[in-house]
Amino acid sequence: LPAALGVGDSVTLRATLRDAADAPIAGRLISFSLDTLSRRANTDGAGVAEVRIPLSLAPGGYTASALFGGDSLYQRADGSATLTVDRQATALSLAPTPAEANNGDPSPVVATLTAGGAPVASEPVALIVSGPGGSSALVLDTDIAGRAPLGVVPLPPGDY
Repeated sequence: LPAALGVGDSVTLRATLRDAADAPIAGRLISFSLDTLSRRANTDGAGVAEVRIPLSLAPGGYTASALFGGDSLYQRADGSATLTVDRQATALSLAPTPAEANNGDPSPVVATLTAGGAPVASEPVALIVSGPGGSSALVLDTDIAGRAPLGVVPLPPGDY
C-alpha cells in the first residue's frame, strides 16, 4: 500500500496466499475491506488476488484488510495494513483577466475549482472585488463544472 493517497484517488489492494511450504494457493476467494468499502477477488496461479477501490472516504487514517476464510484444505488467514487518506490538492482559477463589465451588467469573470484536473462541484468559493470605489465579497457554490460566476458586482464604476 502507498503511505498516503488523496480523496478521490483509487488504491490497489493485493494479497498473496501461500501454504506452509510457501507454495502459491490458486483459486481461493479473498475478501478485501477498507472502512465501509469492500471487494472480493480470487487468487491467480501465483496465489495473488488484487482489487482496485476508489477512495470515497473522508481524510484520515484507515486499516485495509484481506481475509481468506479458510476451506477444507487450508486454514483461515488474514492480514492488514494502514493507509492515510489526505485532502486532495485543489486549484482555483479566474478567467478572463482582465475583465470589463458595464455598471449593472454581470461580470464575465468565472472562478473555476478543480482537484487533479477534475471539476469540484458544490463547494463554496469566496470572491472578493476591491479597489478605490470599495469592496464586495461573495461566497458562491460551484456548479457541476466546478464554476462560480462572479455575476453583478454591487460597486460604482471604476477599476478594481
